[in-house]
Amino acid sequence: MIYTLKNKTGLNTVDKAIAEIYRILNSISGGTGASGSWSSVTPAVYPITVEGGFYVTGKNGNGFTLPKGTLVKVSTVEDGAFIIAEEEDYNIAGVIYDRVAPGKIAKVVIFGAVDVMFNASGATKGHYFHMSKISDTAGTAQSASIDRIDMLRILGWVWESRSGSGLARCILKR
Repeated sequence: MIYTLKNKTGLNTVDKAIAEIYRILNSISGGTGASGSWSSVTPAVYPITVEGGFYVTGKNGNGFTLPKGTLVKVSTVEDGAFIIAEEEDYNIAGVIYDRVAPGKIAKVVIFGAVDVMFNASGATKGHYFHMSKISDTAGTAQSASIDRIDMLRILGWVWESRSGSGLARCILKR
């Protein structure tokens, strides 16, 4: 589902800036640009999940299905692809929004509200979360209070608690 972000006047700040640029260009050039005439502003559309997470799309570059909530990084082998993040990885690109088969296109949430897969240690509401440090837990997160992890590892905040492994709603920061 795609939503358009607008303020009370119907245009967001970026749209207002673009509209002002078009107004200036039209006044300078008499309404014509290099390719004919300057078009009117088109409202910006941002892909946002129902939960409130901004996402991009990319191919599942793994040879296996990635479950919802898996932490992924950008593939260094294939353009436009994501692969599962390994334990203690610092290069997290986002979180898989829905289960995705190998080679298929996935929504990868890069900012905002998202369900994240946690390891067996669970998740505590109000804690920060980071890539799991436990071996054999690739693609899962771990919850910790701020004094237990360094700032470079923080991916966001846990929004709902859970015991044991599974999905918990989080706020992914960028």
